[in-house]
Amino acid sequence: MAAGHEGFDEQRRPSSQQIVEELELLRRDHGISPTKIEAQAPSLLRLPVVEDQQRLKQLDPRDRHLAAYSAIGCVIDFAISDYEMQTILVLSMRYDPSLLRVRPNPEWEGVIRTTSLNQRHKFIQSLLFYGKTTYFDRLNVAYRELANQLVLRDHSPCRQAGVEQLAKSLMAATMQELLLLFSTHGQSILMETIAKEALPRVESKWKAAESTNYRIFARAIESALATDYQKRHERMYGRRNEKWDDWGTIPLPADALRRIILKNRDLPLVDKVAVEVGVTDPPTRFTPHGRPITTGSAYNRFRISLGLLASILGSEKAKDWSVPLLAEPVEAIETDVDLPHFEGS
Repeated sequence: MAAGHEGFDEQRRPSSQQIVEELELLRRDHGISPTKIEAQAPSLLRLPVVEDQQRLKQLDPRDRHLAAYSAIGCVIDFAISDYEMQTILVLSMRYDPSLLRVRPNPEWEGVIRTTSLNQRHKFIQSLLFYGKTTYFDRLNVAYRELANQLVLRDHSPCRQAGVEQLAKSLMAATMQELLLLFSTHGQSILMETIAKEALPRVESKWKAAESTNYRIFARAIESALATDYQKRHERMYGRRNEKWDDWGTIPLPADALRRIILKNRDLPLVDKVAVEVGVTDPPTRFTPHGRPITTGSAYNRFRISLGLLASILGSEKAKDWSVPLLAEPVEAIETDVDLPHFEGS
């Protein structure tokens, strides 16, 4: 397969039988490896689940074979629930168990060391107390199921597992923390999960009909910023904030906060905040009164801005939005995943 596997056409999705045949080829001799996938499994490399795994792991386009190897492990871990079937797949392929979450058996080690497929078959039969006919029936079923799951899926099951874990943690998050997470770059499925958790806490007047939860939430954010947030900001601080000595405690203007939350979704959050508050390294930007803007006060302004927006959006008002509600720095809450663009206009 040539280096660089961008632009795979979903209409060319291979059949499950093609994938079964490639998996059976890959398990021979020393077993499966990324190098063997690159050389012997062109159909596997074309699968949408592999492309999604490549995005999830943020791999170079030339490392499609690594994404394919990783995608197989994700399917074994999260899409195949039968432990004996997982055992057959891992051991017969000699898949690296250190990359899996599936619970290993101490007896796996002896099988994994075996470089002969026939010998591995015998060891697995003994390990699972199967007769030869029963074992090979189960083996064939396991490989068909693995191939079916690989072909059917558009998204890596590792991504969904991460979303489920995120959903549990979001239940305890404040509206300000949800807004912070929504501001980061990541996958649309994560945005949808964050928005789904936030929307029950958003006042009904901000909600408009849209196609998805994250679009409803994004539209609510934009509406609140354009109206109540902007009016409150101008009423309390004026248009240019000239009378305020403590520059680091003033919320950002509505347009600046809108750009951070809803625009340039490919940029890391810290970079978007830095652009809007004028942080450079070394510091070269100054307030209207000539005082340098420090990194700490700059990001403090962003946190305070989120607190104000949260108090406006939420059905339960924040007690004191002028005090930063987040103990961690913004950098600590960055994610590795990549959200699609959402243009609020």
